[in-house]
Amino acid sequence: QSQGPLVITANQINGSGGSIYYRSTPATPFTATFVVRWQAYNTNFFNHGVCLYETGTGKVITLGPTNGSILRLGKWSSTTTLSTNADYPGWAPDFPVWFQVGDDGTNITLKYSVDGVYGKWYTALSEAKATFFTTAPDAYGFFFHKNNSSLTSDYAFAYSLKEA
Repeated sequence: QSQGPLVITANQINGSGGSIYYRSTPATPFTATFVVRWQAYNTNFFNHGVCLYETGTGKVITLGPTNGSILRLGKWSSTTTLSTNADYPGWAPDFPVWFQVGDDGTNITLKYSVDGVYGKWYTALSEAKATFFTTAPDAYGFFFHKNNSSLTSDYAFAYSLKEA
């Protein structure tokens, strides 16, 4: 099914943790493809992006921009605690970007593309479902974390989604 566009706004979080806008994953195998245009106002420490989420444990894996020109893959043991991350400097999130999250029944993947049309996808993560998650993600969507209690900004995403 296809949805969009949709604008999602997460209010000030006051450093207390992240917010997740999610939907349940369909039966495996599945791939959800997003085209995203986001904007974060007056922030230096934000983390946000597409995510895979294990609702029972609160564990989240995210892929999206942080600190301006860095694309970050983050593994969160909860919406307040970043466990590990891998950064891709030189990212330019000033244009719509394509993302995919997927689960083939054994492995999960998070990918990104600058065009999403011509097949040039970059894999940020491909690993067995239980490598980080206790069992497996049961939801996917968007994750927002202000990561600085002194900031009073909101986040907005516009996206279109195709699930297969």
